[in-house]
Amino acid sequence: MSHVSSVKTKLKGVNASMLKKALKIIAKNIGAEVVSADSIKDYYGRSVVKTLPNGVKPVAALTGGRLKYGVVVATNKDGEVGVYGDFWASSINKEQMASMIETEYTATAVETALAMQGFNYVHRTETKEKIEITAM
Repeated sequence: MSHVSSVKTKLKGVNASMLKKALKIIAKNIGAEVVSADSIKDYYGRSVVKTLPNGVKPVAALTGGRLKYGVVVATNKDGEVGVYGDFWASSINKEQMASMIETEYTATAVETALAMQGFNYVHRTETKEKIEITAM
């Protein structure tokens, strides 16, 4: 049965531009694209944004690829990051999506911090199990 569901990530107080950068990387990895949150609909054609609880603001959205209907990534008034969408017929479930966002955001934040500290070379190696970052 199709319906909009949600999951909280372990992320809180994130930098919105860094989160959007992480979402672009995730989109590339799963064959999706980053779009306006207003464009995401559920199986029945209802807007996912209109189902968001009070105080929850969309940051961005992903659609296509392994996501049949797309998801909205949003923050609440406490700065917690959540994922909202209709995961029916998607090859990624909400827990997997939350985990991808946590992992990619953390890697992006580390890369950004290393670059800000003056490291000239930051290299990323990804496997199924981990993201390894080398800096010199």
